[in-house]
Amino acid sequence: DVYKFLKNVQTCLSVEEFQYQYNNFINYLQEDPDTSHFYNYFTSYYGHNHSLWAYCHRKGLGINTNMYLESMHRIIKYEYLDGKKVKRLDKSLHNLMRFTRDKQVEWIIKVTKGKNTNKINSINQSSKGSPR
Repeated sequence: DVYKFLKNVQTCLSVEEFQYQYNNFINYLQEDPDTSHFYNYFTSYYGHNHSLWAYCHRKGLGINTNMYLESMHRIIKYEYLDGKKVKRLDKSLHNLMRFTRDKQVEWIIKVTKGKNTNKINSINQSSKGSPR
């Protein structure tokens, strides 16, 4: 729960949305007694350094494709494989198929909503100017 909430805060692209989500996240951490230690840690080390980790402050840095690959690896390992090293090929393939299915469902939801992300908009803009 906390990880997903924090990732949502980190990936906000507008400063206003980031501030709103960040304040909700901090309030959530403060109110829950299970996360009080993490609240103290997070506010002391990362709370005042928004520009280093929030995407809305890192717009000029460009897209690091390695970040996407590492992010996908982390999601597969910790959300689908429970952080364990899987030795059996059938279990690995099963979990990769689950990951693929979930990504397809996310994509269908995005397409159905009709709202493009900034990444998709930039790809569309660059492809409009390219010769066919």
